Parts: sequence; C-alpha cells; structure tokens
Amino acid sequence: MVNYRYAASGVLCIILSVIVSTMAAQSTEATRDESSCVDLIRELYSTTDRMDPERGYSMRYAAVVRRRSRQGLRSDTLNAAISMFRDRMSMITDEIEIYHDARVSISIARKQRQIMITDALAQRDGAAAQMPQPMHPDTLLRYFQVLDCQPVSSGEAELRSVTMALHDKFREKYQQLLPIDSLVLVFNPVAMELRSYTTYYAAAHRFESVRYIIHAINADDREARNQPSARSRVFGADGAVRASYKNFKIADVRKQQH
Repeated sequence: MVNYRYAASGVLCIILSVIVSTMAAQSTEATRDESSCVDLIRELYSTTDRMDPERGYSMRYAAVVRRRSRQGLRSDTLNAAISMFRDRMSMITDEIEIYHDARVSISIARKQRQIMITDALAQRDGAAAQMPQPMHPDTLLRYFQVLDCQPVSSGEAELRSVTMALHDKFREKYQQLLPIDSLVLVFNPVAMELRSYTTYYAAAHRFESVRYIIHAINADDREARNQPSARSRVFGADGAVRASYKNFKIADVRKQQH
C-alpha cells in the first residue's frame, strides 16, 4: 500500500510545485537548439504563470515509488488526479481523497473507511513542513551537472531525456540535505511539455526512486473552477454524511468545532 502521508506531502510538493511550474510555453514554435541541454532545462523551468489557481487547473498523473527493504526493492504505483481553483483543491488517488478550501481540510482513507477533518491552515502548514522546497533552475544547475542528454523514441514524437547528478564538489557536503543521486527529466523539446520526472536517491535512502508520469494537464479547467467546497463534498446540506461515505469513522480534530 502506498504510504498515505508520503502521498499527500511528496506528491503535492513535486507535482504542484516542480512539475506544474515547468509545464509552460506550450505554444512556442520557434526552432530550439537541442544541443544545449542547459538552455533546454532553463526554458523548461522558465515560466510559472500558466498554471494559475485563479484560472483553475487540473492534472492526472501516476507516481511510481520504489522502496528498499530487506526483501529487495518494492514498487508501488499511485494514480492520482488534482484539481485546483483559488483556495479550493481536490486530490483523488487510488486510496485517498483530500478536499481543501479556506475553511477546512478533509482527508478520506477509503480502505480504512476513515474521514479526518482539520483546520485548513493547520493542515496546510503541517503539509508544508514536511515538503522539501522546489529548486529554482539556477540552484538546480549550480548544484547538479548534466551527465547525459539524448533523444528518446516514443509513439508521439521524439522526446529528450536529460540525466543530472549532484556535482562531486557538493556531494559530501550536501548529501544529507539532498540525498539525491540523480534526476532524469523526459520532455518534448518542441512543445516544452514534461512527460516524466524521476528522482533516484542515494543508497542509504529508504526510496530507490520516485517517478512521476504526467498523463494530462488542463491549464484552463472549467470543472476546476466549478468545484464545490470541501465540506459539501462529504456532507449534505442537512449536515449528514453523503451516502458514499456512510458508516465511515469521522475524526474532527479542528481546534474550534463548527
């Protein structure tokens, strides 16, 4: 089973802040110098305003997590969909649902048949405390070096795969802070669309790798703009839990009960 806490924090961190921020400039048609991987990486990270919460956006993706254990490597796949508009966010995976707005956050573990209600600010701050912050491209290119940059054949178009690793001069000093062995980005170099983002961790880390595969992104999603409040997702107007969550155990840990 995919770890719930990891899914909630790691996915939101990398997907919402790293991957979302790189999905930009999709309409650019100018010819690019594909020989310069550094320029490609900078361009891939260059624009962050396309995925605007004020306009509403959504995405579907898969996260493939490979964990180290005494029995060897264990692989789990998390399929997920995220929708965001202003302060309203929904995240639905194979196992959990998270609904968030300015007033409340509701987390649902379907297999365990449990619902947890928390204060919105406390939930957001708690998640942020667990999340490593995304690296600015200048920081990425300062600490990481390009090891490989080559075309990858696919059914849709010729993609580009870029492998990066922590510079040797930083490896010993920052290995604990950045326990990353290498990063692999696969993207369409013409449309500047990210297809996957894989992090390979140092040998001592509990994860061997985490790969995010982007299935679809909508940067101007009407359904995202029309999404209901977090509470109305789970409770009806009469305050009763909706039929799909009947007999779920509810834990309301808000500081001030409403």
